[in-house]
Amino acid sequence: MPNRNKPQSIMLHPRIQTTTVQLNTENPPSRNEKYIWIIVLIIAVILIIAGITFLFTIKEKENVKIMPFSSTTAATMTTTISEPVPILLAAVNGFITGVSNTNISGTGYFYSHSPYAPGILEGEEPYRACDGNISTKYRNFGNCYFGAIDKYCGLNTGFYLELQHGLTLTTGLRVCTADASPAYDPFVVSLEGSNISGDDLAYGTSWTLIYNGASGLQTNPGRESCGSIQFFNNTIQYKSYRFLVFRKRGIADSVQYSEVKLY
Repeated sequence: MPNRNKPQSIMLHPRIQTTTVQLNTENPPSRNEKYIWIIVLIIAVILIIAGITFLFTIKEKENVKIMPFSSTTAATMTTTISEPVPILLAAVNGFITGVSNTNISGTGYFYSHSPYAPGILEGEEPYRACDGNISTKYRNFGNCYFGAIDKYCGLNTGFYLELQHGLTLTTGLRVCTADASPAYDPFVVSLEGSNISGDDLAYGTSWTLIYNGASGLQTNPGRESCGSIQFFNNTIQYKSYRFLVFRKRGIADSVQYSEVKLY
């Protein structure tokens, strides 16, 4: 009868023993190795996100239309610049004189301190071009009468004034349209300066030309709206200014504008 208390020897297969020893003796990953794998994973995620972002950026650039630079673009850029503060056109004794048949450095055919000079209607007097209100207007028929339609009606007309605050340097002007048809808009204008006062301003020899050119209304800004500012070189201060119109946009019985601004 076998002895149950005697230890029994168990023979293990040599390969199994070897394998068991290898499994038991294998070292687990160290903490540093874990950190390295985490860092590698983070870098991979970042690279994937960066690649996706780059692809979307390229796609957006393909959809953007780049406008070529041109003189029209430059003009648009100029008009978007904020408007400088205009000069206050308050006249000595409130006299803003309308003129007609007047050339640059020339004497006006008529002039009057009265707002109702020939060729000017009540409610459309010269001072309304300097009142800071684009809802009012100055209208001058020149040699024409009300209702006459001609391309010359209202040309060589304008106004002059002596500023209350005296000597002022002007380097720009801006013309604003009235409520009438675009045909009445000033197209070519001039600005002159003088340091003579009173009635002597009626004589052409008192005026010095500062600007002669476009009114800034070559592109129609709409009704009761201002055109682009026309800047010019001027280094002389004047206390009196004269504004004249030599061409209008179309065929009409007069020239009309709501404001003339000086800068």
